[in-house]
Amino acid sequence: MQSVSYDVAKDHLKPALGSGAGYVRREIERGVSKAYRLTLAPMFVVLRPEGETLVVVAVAGKNLAAAIIELESFAITRGFKFVRFHTKHPERLKKGLSTLKRPIRLIENRPRPLGRNELVYQVDLRG
Repeated sequence: MQSVSYDVAKDHLKPALGSGAGYVRREIERGVSKAYRLTLAPMFVVLRPEGETLVVVAVAGKNLAAAIIELESFAITRGFKFVRFHTKHPERLKKGLSTLKRPIRLIENRPRPLGRNELVYQVDLRG
């Protein structure tokens, strides 16, 4: 994975960021989150460390199944024990996560007044 600026990633991440683009841009500018271009798939991702958890803030592109392997390796080599995904499209995420041989669990369902609920999944990297 290659670190990139928000300006390089923003157009690619637009479908995933939606109305949160300004918030994510500020997080990247403050160094809270970082944007990356993946090498195993044509994808961009924004990541934020939270203790022993690596949070996937946004991901967009093609071939999530290939990208998941790269994200898993990235998280493990940096000492993270969990990866957390937030999504309004669980069917897409589950398809991508199907390549992992690790425990995946739904940890939260956040109801939204309009549109789809936000679902939060956690992958356990310890086992």
